[in-house]
Amino acid sequence: MPDYEHALAKALDAAAAGEQGPGPLSTGEALMAALALNRPDWLARTGYTIVEALERIGEEWRQVLPQVARAAAAEQSRQQEAHELAEQAMAITRLQATTDEIDQEIFCEAQLVTCGSAPGYRDARLTFDVTPMNSPSALRVELRLRPQDGEPIARHLREVHELAWRKHDPFDVQPGERRPRWIDAPL
Repeated sequence: MPDYEHALAKALDAAAAGEQGPGPLSTGEALMAALALNRPDWLARTGYTIVEALERIGEEWRQVLPQVARAAAAEQSRQQEAHELAEQAMAITRLQATTDEIDQEIFCEAQLVTCGSAPGYRDARLTFDVTPMNSPSALRVELRLRPQDGEPIARHLREVHELAWRKHDPFDVQPGERRPRWIDAPL
């Protein structure tokens, strides 16, 4: 399928060019790439409407356009995932560089971003922004907690809060904050 392969190659070339646009492509290639990548801003720069662009790219490319769009989106997703993994590796490397030894504990402040789980499974996912002490930058970390860790973690959190609220308000209580009811609920 030379039309498909050519169209996909041009769409990926345009995607690699980034925000500045489709790059040095012919008008037809640029229009096809803009359609495949769902970039109406690129169409607007060329002065073509969607209908005019579909007419201009011709029947052969119109037939393969849905396939090209799916393949380009899948490739962009793979590239984004690879980029994110590389950034995670760099962030971990930077984090390790702030410590003297690899075995040294890294003390961080953590702010919960989101929680997640999959129906039917007992593992839980917690996403935190963690900032090493005395560091200006945070690192987003997703923790996947094993089922056997759930009870000890829940018990520990409850004990920490129960002790902090015993007999008086915690030192870090916020104005208007009250003792949470879950502290006294059976575990």
